[in-house]
Amino acid sequence: MDFGKSFTYMFKDEDWLKKFLLGVVFSVIPIVNLLTYGYLIKLIENVRDGDQSPLPEWDDLGGYFLDGIKILIGILAWSLPAILLSFGFALFAGLFSGGGDVADVLVGLGSLVWICGFLLLTILPIILLPALGIMYARNREIGDMFRLGEMWDLIKVDFGNYLIIVVLILFALPLIASVGLVLCFVGVFFTSWYTYLVGGHLTGEYAAAHDSDAAFKAIS
Repeated sequence: MDFGKSFTYMFKDEDWLKKFLLGVVFSVIPIVNLLTYGYLIKLIENVRDGDQSPLPEWDDLGGYFLDGIKILIGILAWSLPAILLSFGFALFAGLFSGGGDVADVLVGLGSLVWICGFLLLTILPIILLPALGIMYARNREIGDMFRLGEMWDLIKVDFGNYLIIVVLILFALPLIASVGLVLCFVGVFFTSWYTYLVGGHLTGEYAAAHDSDAAFKAIS
């Protein structure tokens, strides 16, 4: 994989500035920003399919918005265990709090288990994000984001590079995005959208190497 290319490819598009600025505008408008998720799916598809100018046009806003809603549903579904765990712990703590030393010990142990479980379940959707994008880009079906066996096969086939992508998404790209804060805070909108485009390209490159079977390509 050419990781460096993911940071520069967008500038080689002759219409990159227009596409980039539209992305910035759409990304900061509540609800409307859902279509940026669909745009990134199209980017993943373009890179996967070997498009030499993969930065998509903003010519299918309705389709991007629909894809964005589906992606959001998938991410929320993967986040549901963390939410349920929080409610469960609140109920558990409420039942045992103030019940004496034994109850306090139980609450303390429960707190430790909750913290570990909550952190794991909260970070899980982020770790799976590249795989979720690749799986959804196959057929634009929500159900594809829950094919656990196929998802694990996709991750383990090149676990080292997948882990690098996750680390970049978790740490390096947010750091780059935060640089925009020094530009009167407005710059963060530009740097954030830039990092999304980098992440989309990285994911598309992984898909190109490991998920480019014609049987799984979305219908163009």
